[in-house]
Amino acid sequence: MVRQGQLSAVPAPVFLPLKTTELLCPRGHAMSARVTREMLRKWDSWRYEIKCDECDRQITTHDARYTCTECDYDFCMSCAEEQMRYCPASPSKMGQQVMHPAMYSARPVNIIQAGDIMMAGPDTWGIHHAMLVTGPMYRDPEAGKLLRIPGSAFDVWACKTIESTRALQGEDTLWYPSTTFFKRNLNTGVVSIVADFVANDNAIEQAQRHVPCKVLLHPLRLGHGGPFFLQHCFEQAIQSSAEDSTRWSLRSAVKAIMATKDTLHEDDYPDELSRLQLLEELKRRWTSRPICSAVAIIVWQKYFGLACEHNGLSQDIAVQCILKWMPVLSDRTSPSALVQSLTSRGWILHESFGAV
Repeated sequence: MVRQGQLSAVPAPVFLPLKTTELLCPRGHAMSARVTREMLRKWDSWRYEIKCDECDRQITTHDARYTCTECDYDFCMSCAEEQMRYCPASPSKMGQQVMHPAMYSARPVNIIQAGDIMMAGPDTWGIHHAMLVTGPMYRDPEAGKLLRIPGSAFDVWACKTIESTRALQGEDTLWYPSTTFFKRNLNTGVVSIVADFVANDNAIEQAQRHVPCKVLLHPLRLGHGGPFFLQHCFEQAIQSSAEDSTRWSLRSAVKAIMATKDTLHEDDYPDELSRLQLLEELKRRWTSRPICSAVAIIVWQKYFGLACEHNGLSQDIAVQCILKWMPVLSDRTSPSALVQSLTSRGWILHESFGAV
């Protein structure tokens, strides 16, 4: 069951985005996505017996799923994507910005854009690696030839990303900007990382193991219900975060995995004073040694401050935006917790990218 909004006629974008809506269980509760929790996959895989309540497919520790905790009801990603595929989204207001609804297609690979989050993995320990997308995804057949990816079975795509990776960019920075290359299985739509290109090295580094990826599509895109996305403010947030970046921290990673509070809630910050105090706390946490998921969190939280300043809105509105669309702590949120929190706030998780 999917909640549908009323669609109005607007000009089509260059790439027609996927229709995304709030996914509901049969009893009308909002569902959110889950991936296996860090460090649990290795030990719990033998007793992981979740099945899709729609198609009865086994959901393994490698798979994502959408779930309703109230009803203990689960969709595998194929059923979840099918439910969301052809339904329009409703616009909503925040501050002075209004998103315009639009028609969508079933090709999410075409519409990955700056601000989306790629989730690579999981690895043997159930850990996903989060990468912030900083530019649109585009098809790159020349890279496919160079990487010797068989064109009969796969096509190759690329986009600019930033991630936190230990020591790849020096001792004192988490910032690892690159162009990441993905191969897409033409039959299944599954996407895997195959290589990346770092401009300073002027060389493509092939991945030793092709790592499957999921993607979190952010809600500030045409038709998803959030305010209009300001690219120049997002680039300012990236630059500011790069200048402030520090070393990757294993200690922060362990604390994030052990954290019990995953999501900030608006009800806990009922007035302007409490929200501004929260903003100061968030800024303090931005200076902590980060883990991979912190890159996206910090950039997005800084973005809301810059976007509100650009539009002449108060920092209180910026905090309200953070609580609505990025309500997590940058130094206490693991990748699995990030998926759960964001998909309860308008972000959409996809595991396949439109088979052709």
